[in-house]
Amino acid sequence: MKRMMEQVKDIDELRALPPKDRHRYVRNVLLNALDVNKDYPISELMSKTNLNRNTITKHLDDLVSLQQVIKTTRGIGRNQISFYKRAKMKPFEEDQGAKKVTSGNMSYIFFLMESSENKSICIQQREFDDFGVEKVVGSVTIKDENIKSFIRELHTYSAKMINT
Repeated sequence: MKRMMEQVKDIDELRALPPKDRHRYVRNVLLNALDVNKDYPISELMSKTNLNRNTITKHLDDLVSLQQVIKTTRGIGRNQISFYKRAKMKPFEEDQGAKKVTSGNMSYIFFLMESSENKSICIQQREFDDFGVEKVVGSVTIKDENIKSFIRELHTYSAKMINT
């Protein structure tokens, strides 16, 4: 099923939105424009969304840091081009021993991320905003070959925090 493409129709309407709403709107436009199976250069996203390069770059950087978008770079030096696609995330099933952990208005969601290059675990930190919508506010991604050492270090650090 194809996602409905949301396009910015009037830049003045976008500018009239309060900053929080504008931010959420632009992120949704970009996420709807991206696909998990295709890499998009910035120029193509500019055509699809009618957003300018700086706006797209700023929001894509945020989405990459939140592990919702994957960035790959091809080429060398000045000929380098970045491509973006939506991250393919599959929530862990309850029967695999993982669950959504919730505390107050925060929750932590576990995902298995797979690409042609590797597998990773992504843990997203989410919170409910003023409108009651759950949004990603942070994340950490650990590649499969680093999971054991990451857990070992997390256990050591956690033990120090608990004992102080």
